Amino acid sequence: MATFMTRGYSMVSTLRFIEETYDSERQERIFAQLSPEVRSALRTYKGIEFYPVQHFTELLRGIAKEAGDDETAVRNEIARAGEFIAGVATSTFLKLLMKVLTPTLFAKKLPSLWERDNQGGQFVADVSKADEGRLTLELKDIEGYDYIGPIALGWVRFAMSAMGEKVLESSLEGWSLANPSPKTVTLRLRWEK
Repeated sequence: MATFMTRGYSMVSTLRFIEETYDSERQERIFAQLSPEVRSALRTYKGIEFYPVQHFTELLRGIAKEAGDDETAVRNEIARAGEFIAGVATSTFLKLLMKVLTPTLFAKKLPSLWERDNQGGQFVADVSKADEGRLTLELKDIEGYDYIGPIALGWVRFAMSAMGEKVLESSLEGWSLANPSPKTVTLRLRWEK
């Protein structure tokens, strides 16, 4: 299993999602399940610095527990957190850029965006059916990166919306509650053409 690192903005934005989404009782339950290491680091993350992905996944695990035992509910709540994180990470300049990007160009940039913010794993885009309004995206070699599948689904849905595209269908294959960090997950999107 690889040791992953991710940028601090992942934790900063996830913490903000928790504080803006949940009441104080639910926040306390999420924070109570964190390891002492992560709990002590909560207010110290620097957005551009790299941290062990465990810090991110512990926060996501708390969100998942609050969503309950239903796999669809957990996937949807984590994806919602992913959309929030993407929104926080997108500067005014990037929001303007997103309005002129196409899904094909965005998908082709995903591997380099992933590499910029993560150490470990890889994002692969298949744009062969983009002219039909379909994308297939794979996150590979992600064992140990719990919940990254639903987070990535949220990121991509946010990006499609920011580009002005209406997503008609989105799916996540390979991820489950029983296996939150498989070796590979596949995201499929279909949007209105």
